[in-house]
Order: sequence, then C-alpha cells, then structure tokens
Amino acid sequence: MTGSAPQLALQHPRLDRSPVDHLLHAINQPLTGLQCSLEIAVTGHHPAAYYLRTLREGLELVSRVRILVEALREAVDLRQTEWRENSLISIDALLNEISGDLQPVALSKGVFLKVNTTGQLLVFSNRLYISTLIFRMIDSVLALADPQSELEVAAWGERGRACVLTSWSEVASSNVSPCSPPILGLLVSQAGWERAGATWRRYSSGAKQSCVVCMPLASSAAQTAKRLEHGESE
Repeated sequence: MTGSAPQLALQHPRLDRSPVDHLLHAINQPLTGLQCSLEIAVTGHHPAAYYLRTLREGLELVSRVRILVEALREAVDLRQTEWRENSLISIDALLNEISGDLQPVALSKGVFLKVNTTGQLLVFSNRLYISTLIFRMIDSVLALADPQSELEVAAWGERGRACVLTSWSEVASSNVSPCSPPILGLLVSQAGWERAGATWRRYSSGAKQSCVVCMPLASSAAQTAKRLEHGESE
C-alpha cells in the first residue's frame, strides 16, 4: 500500500448515505409492496389461488421487513453504544489477528485473503468494540467476494489517520439480495465505525468493490485534544 486511498470511483450517493437512512429507505420498499398487494386483494372478487399467492408474497415481504428492522435496531444500538474502558489499540495487529482467524473461512470458499500492513498504527478506543467491527466487516466481505478471487485487507497511516482497506471482487449483483446478511453486516459495521469516530467510504469500479475506514491515530488525536484545551483551532 502506497499510503493513499484506492483510485476508484465513489459509489452513487444513494449508496453512500448513512446506514440508518439506507435501512429506513430499504424498509419502505417491502412495506409499500405489501400495502399495494393487500389493497388490490380487497377490491373486487378474485380466485382463491390469487388470495393464496397474495398471502405467500405478503409473508415474504413481512420476513424481509423483519430482517431489515433487526439490522436497523443493531445499527441504532451501535450508534448509541457507550464505553468507558479505552486504551491504545494496534489496528495493524488486530487486522492480522482477525484475518488469521478468518483464513479457514476464506479457504473454504476459495478466496485468497491477502493482508498488507505498513507498521504499527495506534488508535485510542475500546479494543473489544473495534475487534468486533473488524471481524464483522471482513466476515461480511468474505461472504460477498466472488469465489476463487482475492480479498485484500490493508492498513496504512495517512495525514494523522489510520486507514483500513477491504477490497474484493463481488459476485453478480443479481445473485445478491439487498437483505442478505453480508450486505446488512456491512451497513451495521459502517454504523459502528462511525460511532467510533471513523469515516467510512465505499468505492466501486465494475465488479471491484472497496471500503476504506479512517480514524485518528492516537498521537494525532492527543495533539488535537491538547490544542482544543488551549483554545486553539484545528
């Protein structure tokens, strides 16, 4: 890694909205479909087979709403998470450790999991919380990655920030449900990173997908806090 973000095109703004906004929008779609099908069903008379089909489709839509609501609740809970025990965390060490734990999953799918870090990157946060976010992010991406492809996980320092990249080749979009666990897992992970004070960017170039997360390095955060204490602007 050269210390700069990947040269990819940022995805459409609708896909770059906040996780909660994205989930609220996603919930509205099956609810609208359910309302329309029920309104048609109660107008006039229809064959019994029509009502049976409407009920089955309605159950599928309700199931989709339930899955989305669970993801929304998890994203909101993460945004409201409070923790007291913060410490210096080595992001690069956590990436190597968690990637190693997920290697068997990658091998079972035929995905080559490549890890590339550039020295120690210390941030000040809650270790368990950050570990959970890293695991959720990489695990979700592994599920989205095209079999027999490469998944790159990298970390580098840039402008006082620790940046983490996950880059993968995604399977055909027609085969991935917007309500699938890995898609929702990435949204929940995004909410968690943002709660931890990180920025999240999603990039796309054809089948190539990337997520870049950046949060202040411990030294940079301490210097900023010290300047603010003395009334200096950033």
